[in-house]
Amino acid sequence: SPMHGTEISIYPNPAHGSFNVNVPNTIEENLTVRILTNQGKVVKVIGVTESTNIDLSDFKHGFYIVQVIDGTGNQTAKKLLVN
Repeated sequence: SPMHGTEISIYPNPAHGSFNVNVPNTIEENLTVRILTNQGKVVKVIGVTESTNIDLSDFKHGFYIVQVIDGTGNQTAKKLLVN
């Protein structure tokens, strides 16, 4: 079933140092998170389960796009501000 972006939460946002991706258990667990710059360059790819903390300590300040992709290719994207 397609993912509904409203069900996936990323917090805190704005983030400093790290952020959490929280996925409801109604969504399959094999999810990939890709973090892209505003220019579309992929800077981090990580597999997630229901709740995952992602380290941002090496990230420059600014806006990033957080894509969450499931095993069948459905994806949702959210903006994350790193400060």
